[in-house]
Amino acid sequence: MDAAAAGLPFETGIRPEDCVDRPSQPVRTPWGEYALHRTDGRFVAAPAWCPHMRGPLWEGTRDGTQLVCPWHAWTYSLEDGRCTWVPAGDQARCEESALTLLQVDQSPQGTLRVLPPPPAGLPG
Repeated sequence: MDAAAAGLPFETGIRPEDCVDRPSQPVRTPWGEYALHRTDGRFVAAPAWCPHMRGPLWEGTRDGTQLVCPWHAWTYSLEDGRCTWVPAGDQARCEESALTLLQVDQSPQGTLRVLPPPPAGLPG
């Protein structure tokens, strides 16, 4: 049984100091492509691709705890994943486009680990 099937954390091999010069660090996890973001003194894993039109969200800009997609400026909270801004006319789609954020912790070796998503139906 692999780590993902067993519900174990995914070891990225990335140390927090490796992320100093980059606003985000993309990684392939057993749950898809995510990007590690440092926010409010901790790390969180957000999907690497924007749910709007699959823009490279990992290349997006940051405004505090907000992540802005470089293609159409859709904006997401890195605190809870909800869409917080879209261009006029797309508000209904924004409400349906929350990001599934994964928690990140630090291994005993000092590297970042992405924690598995919670089982369906349980809060994250």
